[in-house]
Amino acid sequence: MSKETKAKKERHSSNLEDWKDDFLSGFLNAANEAMLLVGLDGTIVGANPSAYALFGYAESELIGKSLLLLIPERFRAPHQHHESNFFR
Repeated sequence: MSKETKAKKERHSSNLEDWKDDFLSGFLNAANEAMLLVGLDGTIVGANPSAYALFGYAESELIGKSLLLLIPERFRAPHQHHESNFFR
């Protein structure tokens, strides 16, 4: 593969990733309902403005934190059980 072809592929890949990020961000921000993006480890990796308003947290207070932060204590154990089965 020539250097030029390789460079074009890298630019295309980068543009596609940017487009996906922009699309997802636009989708989340346009939603009226609260939406959270949670990683496989249960860490909050994204949220929309409606989620911040509903839960009363700023972005810096939610991103990187455990989803358990938002779940009432009495529901945490059942949630963790369901979560472990969900990701199997």
